[in-house]
Amino acid sequence: MLNKIYLLALAVFIFGMGFLTYMASDWLTSVSSPDIVSQEFQFWFRYGRIYLLITSVLLLALANTILWKTEKSWSFWTTLLYFSVFIILQTFWLDRAFADYKVAKRLEDSSFTVSPLIGVLGVIVFAAFVLINQVLVKRAMAKMSSKEDSIQELPEDIDLEVADKESEN
Repeated sequence: MLNKIYLLALAVFIFGMGFLTYMASDWLTSVSSPDIVSQEFQFWFRYGRIYLLITSVLLLALANTILWKTEKSWSFWTTLLYFSVFIILQTFWLDRAFADYKVAKRLEDSSFTVSPLIGVLGVIVFAAFVLINQVLVKRAMAKMSSKEDSIQELPEDIDLEVADKESEN
């Protein structure tokens, strides 16, 4: 059931992120004034980044639950893939297109942008965060299972009334 919830959330988040990416890219083809296009593009672009961060954290929380319940970590790497695809899409394609638009409309002289470098670093940082998170959850699971193993059950042949009287003495 948790797998289905995760996959449904992933599909909804992909649809939402696709919509926000489309809205930002659509403004670059608008015939409005360059200042309005720039403002609207930046609005949708920033909103997309915030949405991506929030949804990635929510997917990671679901991934933690799936790992804890099923002991399978596929959802961690699916979350990383979701984050990576959209960050790379935003930084290599969308931000590059916006830089080219600004040069074409003479809003800036150079189309140089460090956004792809920031995107790659963001993916690396998020990958490290996902890996550390997974290791921590697995360690917590191991500690919890070792505590459960150390709890000893009473043998069935002990009379509980006799044991209670002996403990009182």
